[in-house]
Amino acid sequence: MIDTAKILREKYSYKDYIHLKLMPGTSLQTVEEAVEIANRVSINLETSKEERLKSIAKGKSIIKDMLPKIEYVDKLIKGQKGKSQITQMMVGVGDEKDEEVIKAVDYLNKRFRLSRVYFSAFFPIT
Repeated sequence: MIDTAKILREKYSYKDYIHLKLMPGTSLQTVEEAVEIANRVSINLETSKEERLKSIAKGKSIIKDMLPKIEYVDKLIKGQKGKSQITQMMVGVGDEKDEEVIKAVDYLNKRFRLSRVYFSAFFPIT
């Protein structure tokens, strides 16, 4: 995806909006390249708590992987006009209350200056 975005920017002089989604486990070098080429990047947290994520996606970690990358993106885009980041959370993963989700979003917005947080309903794959 980054290579495609680079082709658009460099070969075709595309100046408009590009949004790149970063996957958990992405290297810091890939994060840097994405921030350099895109207007917006996103790393989906999937849910508001680590233990809830573990119940649906073993091997993924909000604390060890996703939040450090979100923090790194925040550092890279700070002061850059036209750069932003977002995330997405699923609701209905467990017994989370609205207050828990709102507190998580408030923390993310204050700590990492996210442009917005998107929500989607959780539908388990059976």
